[in-house]
Amino acid sequence: MNATISLEDFRTIMSGLIAAYPRDNFIPNEYTFNLWYSALHDLGYPVLNRAAQSYIMANKFPPTIADIRQLAYDLDAPADALAAEEWARLMKALGHAGSPEAADHWDRLPEVTREIVGGFSEFREWANTPTVDLMSVQRPMFIKRFEEVTRRRRLVGSVPESLRIPERSLAERAPSAIEDKSLRHEGRKTVEAPKDLIAGLKRRLETFAEA
Repeated sequence: MNATISLEDFRTIMSGLIAAYPRDNFIPNEYTFNLWYSALHDLGYPVLNRAAQSYIMANKFPPTIADIRQLAYDLDAPADALAAEEWARLMKALGHAGSPEAADHWDRLPEVTREIVGGFSEFREWANTPTVDLMSVQRPMFIKRFEEVTRRRRLVGSVPESLRIPERSLAERAPSAIEDKSLRHEGRKTVEAPKDLIAGLKRRLETFAEA
């Protein structure tokens, strides 16, 4: 994403949105305006302006913050265009898969591409795949997987960095079964059955045994 947008430029963009949806009053006060600015200022003027203009042209109702962030990311880096570009980069790297510098070419590939290919051994296997199979089988798969991975990352990226909270694992968030049981029984006293009740039960069992 681009550099952060100034408050003055942001106010200009928001004025355009407000003018486009005058009856909805979706920015009713300064507090709401400041909330939008804190959530969107990291996008930068060019991307944010394109997102606002594109939204106005295609939607009858005013946007949410999430609408603008998602649209900004989609406009800034369309998945299909990036996928085609990364496929071309991968094909170029595959041409060096048999050279002594193969590992270096693999390491220089973007993280998303390496995730899709799977690993260095798979990278070398792809290099031995006939070109016709690469183009007819691997390329469609790569494009689809690239779009899925980048879409997932855009969803994460659509949340301002200041608001992101690292997910804790289930092991960290939930007590273990042993801990859970100890918590449930903590503070409880063991209750024993009355001695006369136990003696009565023993006599009845002895009677059944003799019968």
